[in-house]
Amino acid sequence: MLKFTTIPALDFIDSMYVHMGFQSPLSFEIVFELEFRQGELIYTLDLSNKMKTFREQNISDGKLEPSDDFQAWIARTFSLDYDF
Repeated sequence: MLKFTTIPALDFIDSMYVHMGFQSPLSFEIVFELEFRQGELIYTLDLSNKMKTFREQNISDGKLEPSDDFQAWIARTFSLDYDF
């Protein structure tokens, strides 16, 4: 059984641009989780408010910045994971 999840996003927040790796789902105003099985959409979830809340509570100036753990920051920047 082929199953995969994707995160389409719209309305990029320019101030959150990182010039390396992948742009985080946190960097978009509109974020959805879509799950497909055998090419059929089986699940949708609007994550827009979750991403907004995370930005407001955990990121200074709305941008992910390198922390003391620079290697962990690089790993996050090059990761497609979105479970913060």
